[in-house]
Amino acid sequence: MQNYLFFKDVGIADVYTVRRLLEPELAAGAVPHLTEDDFKALERTIDLCDPASAAAATPLLDQRQEDLTFHDILAAANPNPMLRFSCELINEMIRQLVVFGNDTPACEHEKFGEANVKFHKHIVEAARQRDAETVRALMSAHMEECTHYVTRMNGRVHGRLVLDSEMPRRSRMLPADDDLE
Repeated sequence: MQNYLFFKDVGIADVYTVRRLLEPELAAGAVPHLTEDDFKALERTIDLCDPASAAAATPLLDQRQEDLTFHDILAAANPNPMLRFSCELINEMIRQLVVFGNDTPACEHEKFGEANVKFHKHIVEAARQRDAETVRALMSAHMEECTHYVTRMNGRVHGRLVLDSEMPRRSRMLPADDDLE
């Protein structure tokens, strides 16, 4: 799909328009299916990105990758395979194809990270209470804010073909090579 989109004129606004529509539904649908292990994984991603955490010595770009891991964990818990696939695809596109302008100051990346951590903490809190409607509302506001940050930071889709070897194998999503025979 990413390689198909390589030949289309897809901009960052297009990616985030779809993300704003899908992510709230994905997160809300995941709520009843989240396990304690999922919550621990979500909290770990928050710790890796939280400037107040000792684990946050992670470089800024790696923190943005961990922000996406938070969304992947929610996707893996959602039972709707089409919604899950769509959101995972968007996350992988962002990982592989979105770049920011060289003139973006580090403080903008830090502000973006702090905003993500704040929303992620509130989303986990609401999810622990099994409040899908609050999760949906929080994720909607989070996606709106992400759109503004990415736009302000001159984010753009850097079109290039993505090789299968560049795609990470997610244990919950893909069978091992041995299982394909």
